[in-house]
Amino acid sequence: MKYLSLLLLIFTYFTVKGQEGSFTINAEITGFPDDTKFHLSSLGKTNDSYIGTMKDGKLTIKGEVLEPSSYRLQAENGPYVSLWIEKGTWKVKGDSSSFDKLIVENSEINKLNREISDQLSPLWDKHSMLYEKIEAEGDKEKKKILINKLSQFGDSIDRVRVINIFSLEPSYPLMQEVYFLRNTLSKDSLKLAYDRFPETIQNGSMGNFIKDFLKTTLLKTGDIAPNIEGKTVDGKLVKLSDLRGKMVLLDFWAAWCGPCRLSNKQLITLYNEYKDKGFEIYSFSIDTNFNAWTKASQEDQITWTNVSDQQGMYSPEAIKYRIQAIPRAYLLDKDGKILEIFRGYSEDNHELIENHLKGL
Repeated sequence: MKYLSLLLLIFTYFTVKGQEGSFTINAEITGFPDDTKFHLSSLGKTNDSYIGTMKDGKLTIKGEVLEPSSYRLQAENGPYVSLWIEKGTWKVKGDSSSFDKLIVENSEINKLNREISDQLSPLWDKHSMLYEKIEAEGDKEKKKILINKLSQFGDSIDRVRVINIFSLEPSYPLMQEVYFLRNTLSKDSLKLAYDRFPETIQNGSMGNFIKDFLKTTLLKTGDIAPNIEGKTVDGKLVKLSDLRGKMVLLDFWAAWCGPCRLSNKQLITLYNEYKDKGFEIYSFSIDTNFNAWTKASQEDQITWTNVSDQQGMYSPEAIKYRIQAIPRAYLLDKDGKILEIFRGYSEDNHELIENHLKGL
């Protein structure tokens, strides 16, 4: 049995290792002037970023990948498109007027991704139009009706995506769909979806994420908050459990999250009023960029416990709380029991927190 386990471990290592390597993108894109800069940025676990410059309608970008991964290619101050990059040399063709339709020649992974996006794009366009109607609607009752329609339409999109997960050919882009719907699928359905994929994909970053996610449970009020840890901007390791004995607001946020930043600013008054009475905030940033995190922390005047592991949504600490959207916050009592769970931002959240703090 030990021998078999060792063989499986060796097989997994070389299977994943075999996907590492260098890539070269040779693009011919019409409609952009010479010297236009293009940024290729990872949308996955890594924080890789590359820059190329257009010359005579041609662009070359080179880099390294650990596995087939989703990237965003964006013209400076211009349009962008999502592409899947894997090791090898790839020819990309297109025009500035239809930049989101760039073609990666002879790329099976991008062909599969295009099939998914072409099916979902019209649905997301309708979803966006409905959202814009909600934003423009001034009548509260009409807005409620539109919000309900938006929710129902969102559910219908999810149903299409779930059908895809269980019917389309397993691929990295399809595993990304599983990743996106991890909180929508039941645990049994998520396990069935995960089991459809070959080991090469299961052992990739998203596959490993789902594997770890399946070990978690959905938290509810009354549960003891799982212990997590992270380092402050100064490099000091702080565990959530270090704050036992205090009422704690565990807050997941990021520099790029507008509602999170607004919440940070409004927490200052609350923190200053109750910090000497047994209240502490434990902010866990899911930023992957250290400089962006520290800059936002300074701008928001965060003086409470503020940590990160810079692994983004792939953070094993964030996985424990099934974080998929932020802001997300948990109010904990002195023993670490969850008193309240806050999904999204609302001024009412702070009022509810203060109602608990008045008893300190």
